[in-house]
Amino acid sequence: MEIIKYPENVMNETFDKHISQWNNEVRLLLPELPSDLKVEFNNEWLIPEFGSGGFATSTEKIELAFDDNFKDKEVLWKNLKASYFHECYHVVQGFTGQDEDAHISALENAILEGAATRFETTYADSDPGWSHYPEREKVVEWVKLIKGLPENYDWQKWKFYNPEMNERWIMYRSGVFIIDQALDKSKLDIIDLVKMPAKELLALAKLD
Repeated sequence: MEIIKYPENVMNETFDKHISQWNNEVRLLLPELPSDLKVEFNNEWLIPEFGSGGFATSTEKIELAFDDNFKDKEVLWKNLKASYFHECYHVVQGFTGQDEDAHISALENAILEGAATRFETTYADSDPGWSHYPEREKVVEWVKLIKGLPENYDWQKWKFYNPEMNERWIMYRSGVFIIDQALDKSKLDIIDLVKMPAKELLALAKLD
């Protein structure tokens, strides 16, 4: 693991210490994580109310966001750890920015995001809003809507905020629901699902 770009106005040694520790922890869980993984900070991915965020740009690099003005520093570091775990899971999944032209469906995207989210809640002790879903009837309806989205769907609306429905993180929350069903039906651990294709994860969920 190598940090190739740090946040501005922050002690580099602090990030080296934290991310090195998290890297050791996540590598015990996901031994297929590349040893030469690079970390770069880019606040394009910042989720303001969490002070952090991230994006797996490739199987060799992840980008993290960090808001040094976030008031509760203890919560901030906890959220950054969760972002690191989430993006490392994506790297091992092979679900990265390199796949933007792979034309996976919205539902497959949602499922892979759901798996990374459940990994971070399970192993990084996070509890973000996008990990919670409503009652079964409503979330199953969301899954049907996502399944019907065209290839050129508005991913920002469905992943982050849908003004017509006044709902946030519909794809993430629906994906977590599907993953929870898959875990419950299969009795597997979220780590066991990391290399499974989204279609296989959907089959495990047995929603039909």
